[in-house]
Amino acid sequence: MRFCSVILLLFLTNSVFSQSYQSGFDELVFYADVMSNASEGKNRLYAEGKFEELFISKLEEKNSFQETFDQLKWISKIEDSEHHFKIFTWFVEVDGDKFSHFGIIQKSDGTIVNLRDNYSNPYDIEYDILDGNNWIGAYYYDMKEYIKNGETYYLLLGYDPGNGKNKRKILEVLSFDENGNPVFGKEVFKSIDPEKRTNIKSRIVIDYSKNASATLTFDDQLNIIMFENIISVMTPEEGPTLLPDGSYKAYKQEGDYWIYKDKVFDQVSSEPPTDGSHNRQEGLFGSPKSSEKKEK
Repeated sequence: MRFCSVILLLFLTNSVFSQSYQSGFDELVFYADVMSNASEGKNRLYAEGKFEELFISKLEEKNSFQETFDQLKWISKIEDSEHHFKIFTWFVEVDGDKFSHFGIIQKSDGTIVNLRDNYSNPYDIEYDILDGNNWIGAYYYDMKEYIKNGETYYLLLGYDPGNGKNKRKILEVLSFDENGNPVFGKEVFKSIDPEKRTNIKSRIVIDYSKNASATLTFDDQLNIIMFENIISVMTPEEGPTLLPDGSYKAYKQEGDYWIYKDKVFDQVSSEPPTDGSHNRQEGLFGSPKSSEKKEK
């Protein structure tokens, strides 16, 4: 009888815990949905604040690193192959095509690092090396690991819905310093111009029209980072605008650097591809990895 009572108590305890845990997820899902889809900017921002508070509390719970958080549709979730850390990123449309980015790194040892979208130096954006408090906000949609001098680094592909006129793709390196703090950017992207001058960047930034799509992806077969070439085009609707011209460029790892390759394919499209989309929902919340990626 006593044994049965113990079993019943354990069942009820687990049931209550499960309901409480699921209730926490229900709130997260609710606020994630509101911050992504509410019609008013002030409501989206309010929901984001509540979401972030609840999300951090959830990440601080024991064994939360094993949770997939698949219920959170509008949040990017990326994990390294050795299961040392996860990166969560998301963004909110504040008002009139103005966006704020948010991010959290969760480590397997329980450490939580908030990423702050505080960067404000557009002139050196491709050269600066930054920490989590001075982060270039991006929705990371893919990550690739590579080895340099016996150390593991992480190439991040990011998407930024932009400033109303242009969208942006970002390629940068994530590493961790001796204290375990995240470092964004590394001088590994190398190119040589026709005058034989060397240019080494810490990240690659690709701006393009909000009405276009532009590929930035890993090609595992060719072992390259591939992206579309962007040119300035005069259009009746937008005037001068930035569009892909149908040709592809790349970076390929050679020794300690990723070396710029001016041409990947011989075939070039006859017209710059555009998606013609003015829909806030599609532009904001369609997966950049799928909706931004075109057939090669």
